[in-house]
Amino acid sequence: MRAKHFFGMILAGTALSAVAVGCGSSSDDTSDTSGTTTSGAGGGASTSTTTGGTGGAGGAGGGQSSSVTTTTGGSTTGDNDNSMADASDYELASSTVQGSGLADGEFSPVGDVDYYKFTGTKGQAVGLIVASQDLENAAFDPTFPDTILTLLSADGTEIALNDDPDPRFSNDSSLFTLLPADGDYYVTVQECWTYKNSHPENTAIGCADPEDKPNTAYQFFGYSIEPTDSVTRNEEKGNDAASATAMTYGQNTSGQYYISQVFGTFSSETDVDVFAFTPPDQTVQNGRPTTYWDVMMPGMPGNGSTTTPGKMYITTAADPSVRLAEVDGKLTPSLAPPLALGQDYLLFVEHPGTAAGANDFYFLQHYVGSSNNLEAEGDAATGANDTWAGAESLTASTSSSATSTYYFFEGDLPPSGSGMDVDYVKFAVPAGMTQMKAGCVANYVGSGLTGLNIDLLQGDGTTSLGTGTEDATAATPTDAGVYSVAIPAGTTELGLKVTAASQGPVLGKFYRCGVTMVAQ
Repeated sequence: MRAKHFFGMILAGTALSAVAVGCGSSSDDTSDTSGTTTSGAGGGASTSTTTGGTGGAGGAGGGQSSSVTTTTGGSTTGDNDNSMADASDYELASSTVQGSGLADGEFSPVGDVDYYKFTGTKGQAVGLIVASQDLENAAFDPTFPDTILTLLSADGTEIALNDDPDPRFSNDSSLFTLLPADGDYYVTVQECWTYKNSHPENTAIGCADPEDKPNTAYQFFGYSIEPTDSVTRNEEKGNDAASATAMTYGQNTSGQYYISQVFGTFSSETDVDVFAFTPPDQTVQNGRPTTYWDVMMPGMPGNGSTTTPGKMYITTAADPSVRLAEVDGKLTPSLAPPLALGQDYLLFVEHPGTAAGANDFYFLQHYVGSSNNLEAEGDAATGANDTWAGAESLTASTSSSATSTYYFFEGDLPPSGSGMDVDYVKFAVPAGMTQMKAGCVANYVGSGLTGLNIDLLQGDGTTSLGTGTEDATAATPTDAGVYSVAIPAGTTELGLKVTAASQGPVLGKFYRCGVTMVAQ
């Protein structure tokens, strides 16, 4: 590694214009516009101080694992920081300490693992960031490193790991954690393939090809996370609305809002953290204002927390007894309801109720942005698109190409008469498209709708090519999806019928959908 240091501070939040959700995980680390479900939509967020995002990237590769690996050193030589014994000393930056600043590094030769050593204290919130693709506006460029960042205890035990950031607008790693004890810690920075080849048991890690990439440079930065306009730590004043910790939203000099970090600890299995927030007035580029709350993955691989959040729900500040949106953080990692801007709300984050762990904490990434295109009825059951004859025509996403076509939309299914509203949409099938998938989410991201179902229809509006029903409460939650569907030869138009079985006590009645077609 080239040991050249620059001094500066990477912002804890990142500039936001319009972001939309992409659900699911990917088997590798290439850009995936659809994710596992196809309910994502294009956005435009910046996840560093140097670059803007690419819209609509799918979910990040990764998953939870109960295995813990002990690491004693790098597997290659070629510079002088390839082991814990030879780690580069690093001082974390803070509001009072400039620290070591930006460390300039390089993966040379192939298989290089670089080590950094710092000293921390129990409960200290720490951010660790690697930038490579972001340095050159090269998100998902296969010629740039796909990084992995790990945190090791003083004895070399891996206690936290990050493969991809959240939101995922590149393959540059970022890890946010609370240290479990006083003492020395080590950080490793390496190419994803280097880690995967030395940890074959960790099948959750997916890496972008090729293994040997021509660009090898990166920058590393570590800092102590402290409350700012875009960072809120729960103050642990109590478990009810009256003791809520107030959130604020920071802006850059151009008036863009930063992505906010929200985090806290659980003092017991009955602890509840409450935050008060007011989504700031701003112009959304598409659809309707939507709030996004993404849970950073706990455990290992993950941020090292010994628990997931339990129930997470949003109410108005005026009536904390009525839930507008709710997810179970043990099962689904994202809460994403549309909310009115400029109004006061409360976010409740509960412990899951399991036995308390040694280091129970959580981190949420929060932002306010656009949604998918909104169907004609919105939240009023007017009957505008309740039949195939009145099906609403969708417009293809601007991310479509000659070999792939995408449609994104969302809407509401309010009670209608003695039942529930029904939405029909239709969309063109460009010449050459042969395979497709479609997916919708509701309860999975906090809606009160249950039994969300989609029916993929041929152009006659009656012949079904497949159906799917959402189950966000299963041990392995599923969306309402149909996958790997062969498009019948000569088809020029298809459609979706979107229904729900009922609405539970949670008031949200929104759903979010996407369609992907490819030429194979």
